[in-house]
Amino acid sequence: MTCGVCGDLTKRIFVTNTTTTGAIVYPTGCTVGSTCTATGVAAADAICASEATTYGLTGTYHAWLSTSTVNASAHTTQNAGGYILNDGTSVATSFNKLITSSSTPLLSAVKEEACGGEGAGGDGATACPTATAFTVWTGSAANGTVETGDTCSDWTSAAAATKGEDGVTSATGATWTTNAAVGCNTAAHIYCLEQ
Repeated sequence: MTCGVCGDLTKRIFVTNTTTTGAIVYPTGCTVGSTCTATGVAAADAICASEATTYGLTGTYHAWLSTSTVNASAHTTQNAGGYILNDGTSVATSFNKLITSSSTPLLSAVKEEACGGEGAGGDGATACPTATAFTVWTGSAANGTVETGDTCSDWTSAAAATKGEDGVTSATGATWTTNAAVGCNTAAHIYCLEQ
């Protein structure tokens, strides 16, 4: 479903090209305590901003991540105008449709990266990921609240024994944000929502 007359009310949503363990750092690959400018959710927000800038998207972007103290639904602006992919495809008609517990809350899966494609070279210059079912860190239940204990120690742990809730980009049901608790050593993407 493509957005008709979206105007300024709709916001973009995309999945990062970048993958990270549950120990999220920025810049990616930096050394904590030395060369990192951000860790945890702040690092995820920086990754979202960096990818948006790289691919010419305007606006401010926040990561869809819950922590033990802040739910993803509170970390992101609750836009009443809905969310679209970069190609104009409508994902949800409002924030409430993102966090509904019904089996199909989304109109379309969040499978497009900031570069504008779900396959190689969406922007014609830089390769986008080639798969359509990515694992994405969320730490969140279907309603955008924290999955208690499943936030990779608030996005600072890459230990296999520590767990983080993931979602999958191929889903239009609740599993877009709450699929399974996986080891924090897993490489996963991040959802980014325009504020």
